[in-house]
Amino acid sequence: LDVDVCWYIGGRTAVCGGRYRYWRKGFQCYLELFDCDVTDAGYITCNVNTISCTASDSTFLRVIGKRRLFSF
Repeated sequence: LDVDVCWYIGGRTAVCGGRYRYWRKGFQCYLELFDCDVTDAGYITCNVNTISCTASDSTFLRVIGKRRLFSF
């Protein structure tokens, strides 16, 4: 199935690599955020386009704070 998947975080396009990683497995689309902080808070949207249809879904990410797990 030929699909085009785009992720948006707070209205900005999420580019795979660095702090963001996304992939598709079958009909499931995944997004992973690394070192999440309060600047990542906001709506996260996934847009999927094929030749015959378009689908979109959103959620809201709330970041309470950032905690350091290890200190050297």
